[in-house]
Amino acid sequence: SNYGNMAMATQSGYDNQSTITQIGSENYSTSIQTGTGNSLEVFQQDGGNTATTNQTGNDNRSVLFQYRSNNTATIDQSGDSNFSLIAQFGIGSSKAEVTQKAVEGTSQLIQDANSGHMARIIQEVGADAASSDVHQIGSNNIAYVTQTTANASSTVEQNGSSGMTTINQ
Repeated sequence: SNYGNMAMATQSGYDNQSTITQIGSENYSTSIQTGTGNSLEVFQQDGGNTATTNQTGNDNRSVLFQYRSNNTATIDQSGDSNFSLIAQFGIGSSKAEVTQKAVEGTSQLIQDANSGHMARIIQEVGADAASSDVHQIGSNNIAYVTQTTANASSTVEQNGSSGMTTINQ
């Protein structure tokens, strides 16, 4: 039986949109939107997933999708016109974090198949129009991307297990 799901969406501002769907047990979603024109979609399939989003700028868009169990996703956007996508499939127990303090930043994290991945993308103030893409297949891969300059672009793809990648721009 399904029990113990929790979803909270707090919006202050204008034209903000939240869509949250949770299937299974003990999924948790917290969304805070402050500003104008922010958009959020969350879908969590089975139990024990946690999604947290905080959007404090204008015209930000976040999409989080977690398919199996015990995944954790966090998006914190404090600039304007940022886009984030986190998709975690497979068995579960993966963790993904995106922090965007810039303007017009793009971040994507896709962690396929098995479990135990960790990915973090940080776009600091001044990293306007920066783009990051992390794709990890296998298990127990770790990727960290930090962008501090404008128009920076990063791509990380790890197809095996227990890989480690760090990019600082």
